[in-house]
Amino acid sequence: MGLSPEHKEKMRLGREKALAEKKAANADIDVAKSDNAVDKAKPNRPVRKHSLADAQNIMTVEGTPDGYKGRWVNDTGNQVLKRRELGYEFTLDSPDGRIAVGDKGVDPNRQTGSVVSKIVGTDKTGKPLVSYWMVQRLEWYDDDQAFKQKQIDEKVKGLYEQADKDGLNHGELSES
Repeated sequence: MGLSPEHKEKMRLGREKALAEKKAANADIDVAKSDNAVDKAKPNRPVRKHSLADAQNIMTVEGTPDGYKGRWVNDTGNQVLKRRELGYEFTLDSPDGRIAVGDKGVDPNRQTGSVVSKIVGTDKTGKPLVSYWMVQRLEWYDDDQAFKQKQIDEKVKGLYEQADKDGLNHGELSES
């Protein structure tokens, strides 16, 4: 059971009308010729730092010291201790360079010298789950990444070797 030719024509005209309205809405407005007060005020508006899509990025941190790589570490199990053993350090606010967290919910009045942290949810018992901004020296971070990549490369190489042994590599697999 299909649509009648009249109904198809109405749908086509509706699509054309919608496209025309969209084009009109997106057309550039000539501010010099506009009588609209909002258009005339545009040059005096403050410039926004982030788009609406970025507004949801509440975990962004600005002000991490140069030469360090940071990450959020949840205070669950022994995750904080593991990171400390890997060379991560807690980040403290200082008068010289305040750490800015993207979430407006982070208390901007926290004391200088306090550990940068935020509540990110609840744990299994319903208590607040805290995440800490921890930093690691960049050269140690790069070493860790290289080590992880080496492990991945070895696993991939093993997969290719096993495929060759099993007769599954018919010229379709390559390590490129």
